[in-house]
Amino acid sequence: KRASTGIAAQRGIAVHRVLQHIGTLNAHTQRRVRAYLQAYPDPAVRRDAEALAQQVMQLVQHPEYGALFAQGALAEVPVAALDASPESAATATLRQIDRFCITEMAVTIVDYKTTQRFPKSTADVPEAYLKQMASYRELLRKIYPGREVACYLLWTAGPLMMKLDGALLDESLRQGLDAAA
Repeated sequence: KRASTGIAAQRGIAVHRVLQHIGTLNAHTQRRVRAYLQAYPDPAVRRDAEALAQQVMQLVQHPEYGALFAQGALAEVPVAALDASPESAATATLRQIDRFCITEMAVTIVDYKTTQRFPKSTADVPEAYLKQMASYRELLRKIYPGREVACYLLWTAGPLMMKLDGALLDESLRQGLDAAA
């Protein structure tokens, strides 16, 4: 069991690194992804390089997620905000978002999760991840008022992309605020 856990973790880390550096998609992208995975330090990742490269390409070419990996989308984006309320001292918030895409109407973000086991539905997403994404969403709503903010988790061991419902994130944020009060 430990060996399979290690393999899943290494696959997840490899997918995270590929997606972090994938850049703009073009005719050479799949070849670059495959070459990266074939040269990866972990032998299990090298052995599965072809299948893993195909899975990554299916993900980045998926119609729903394609914009996140297209020209203009960003990786590893630092985001900062200053929260100054009359009741308390100003606090700075600094976050790093794994994948970030902005249009005139919307902001879409993805956070990569490299855990070897991942939930099959949003109902099973750990609360800590929901709170994290809810705080990112709230921060981005302040920076980009009037734009929809869509949040995804990418379980790299799958790889599986999961869209988080806005109501679920609102509830998570509300629970966090209630606990802090």
